[in-house]
Amino acid sequence: MSSSHREEALAAWWRELSAPAARGMRALQFEYTSRGDRVAGRLWLPDATAEPHPLVWLQRAEADAGEADSVGELSRAWVKAGAAVAAIDLPLHGARASAKLSERFRQGLFHSGCGFPEWSQLWQEFVCQSVSDLSRGCDILSAHGAVDVRRSVYVGWELGGMVGAALCAISPRPFLFVHVLGGEGIPRSKTEALFEAVAEPKALIELEGQSGGGSSTAWRKIESFVKEHLGLKDFR
Repeated sequence: MSSSHREEALAAWWRELSAPAARGMRALQFEYTSRGDRVAGRLWLPDATAEPHPLVWLQRAEADAGEADSVGELSRAWVKAGAAVAAIDLPLHGARASAKLSERFRQGLFHSGCGFPEWSQLWQEFVCQSVSDLSRGCDILSAHGAVDVRRSVYVGWELGGMVGAALCAISPRPFLFVHVLGGEGIPRSKTEALFEAVAEPKALIELEGQSGGGSSTAWRKIESFVKEHLGLKDFR
């Protein structure tokens, strides 16, 4: 990220959302500026607690924080265990969708560019923007008295996992790769290549089941990883 982007004003705002269905949770909407673009996000917090909570960045396959119900449901166990959970709309998704580019991006993502010669350039810009968005997201969350970004874990799958690989590229730091065999997500060869490129400490788990975070076994492995590294209490 260039120094000009670091110096760019966040121009952040926050809004408390109506109470989620789950008791003991607060939901907030936030927005800020990153590389000249406006980024929308959601934050879920344990209710009625004042101490700073460790942070879980949760980026799902569609990379859309606007899917508040589904992301909030996945967040519930971590919030109940004492964590703050945040998600944003990544570029070309959610409130940032583009009528011209979003569908081309989705097609090219899983079909090697899908005959779109400029797709690789679009992908590079998507990753650069996403890393900036998440880095600056840490800045806005660090200013929130209920979040301790010094204790944080990034959790992503499919597209969210790809972005996370770029965001967390500086090693050493603990990595957990969960590859679901037989799914329609990232090819096994790509997962293995990325795993080999990452420094220790790291672990790779292969499971049979669904892709897209749908495997309950995979989710339990992820929950255990998050609990260990953030020092959370037992889930559920």
